[in-house]
Amino acid sequence: MATRGRESALRRYVREKLEAVGCWAIVTTGGGRSGAPDVLACLQPDGRFLALELKKKGGRLSKVQRTNQAMIRRAGGVAEVIRSREELRALLHRLGSSPISQTAVS
Repeated sequence: MATRGRESALRRYVREKLEAVGCWAIVTTGGGRSGAPDVLACLQPDGRFLALELKKKGGRLSKVQRTNQAMIRRAGGVAEVIRSREELRALLHRLGSSPISQTAVS
């Protein structure tokens, strides 16, 4: 599968699984702000802001993406890089977004 296809599949998976655990989520198109995260979400159960940058294995953040992540964290949000389904599952578990079931995030 081409790199673009893998990233598109991961983008779809992330949005679907965030919604499956009760989060509001949107996939951005990058048209509004340079270096904007790929996915923006509101976490269950506490309403925390989540910004995800989706990267292929070995992919790196640009300088503007690193700056945006730092700004989001300073504002009290959660900003992470996700490279796989496993990383998403681990992040949701760590953040305590519930209900997280094997059905919802597998």
